[in-house]
Amino acid sequence: MDWYVVIKTINGRRYYYRQKTWREGKRVRTLSHYIGPVADEGPRQTKKAVPAPKAAAIDVEGSVAVLMGERSEEWQHHWESNREGDDLVEKDERVERLLKSLEVRWTHNTTGAYYRPGADEVNIPPERCFMDKNGQSATAAYYVVLFHELIHWTARRVQRKHGFDGLSYAREELVAELGAVTLMRSFGIELGYPQRHAKYFQVWLSRAGSQKAAMAHAKREAERAVRFIIEHGKVTL
Repeated sequence: MDWYVVIKTINGRRYYYRQKTWREGKRVRTLSHYIGPVADEGPRQTKKAVPAPKAAAIDVEGSVAVLMGERSEEWQHHWESNREGDDLVEKDERVERLLKSLEVRWTHNTTGAYYRPGADEVNIPPERCFMDKNGQSATAAYYVVLFHELIHWTARRVQRKHGFDGLSYAREELVAELGAVTLMRSFGIELGYPQRHAKYFQVWLSRAGSQKAAMAHAKREAERAVRFIIEHGKVTL
């Protein structure tokens, strides 16, 4: 099951993916990891000849490609409130420095992952709750959840209008998930099992009204939120 690089065309644009394929019984399975956009729009190359370029630090369009790709059949959390055993989360030093600089007010109970606007607090379950599952590491599961709620936290700081019902809520979820995936890629943390996040994003997109307007809003606001976090977190990517 060696990895190889392919080019996928999504909405008229081309992107590099690292991919491997294997057989399970009578079914053929394929796992793809996003690498970055194709900079050279010259003649198409075969998968064996394509180099793997370094993704841009803030690449919202590339994250859209991940989230609009293949989706899982169902949504599953990758943490459990009653999980016992070793802490599997490996801390990323740059992310931890960023979080310290942002001075976010954190809570760590097991009732869920959420941002509370009234208290201006972000709750993330304890690290011990996160696990390796479906090809996604506990580290990735922890940070993508943390980044998702951190994007919600930026709303009042970048004057992003949002609500908690109807189209406004759906579009805020698009912003948070797109921003979270963009931050994962910006810090070079392997997402793993992108199909799970594609499922989440595409379900909310179906509830967000005009897909064109919702996507434009998500891309614009996710980039603003990510840029705020990186600039105020005082980190160099």
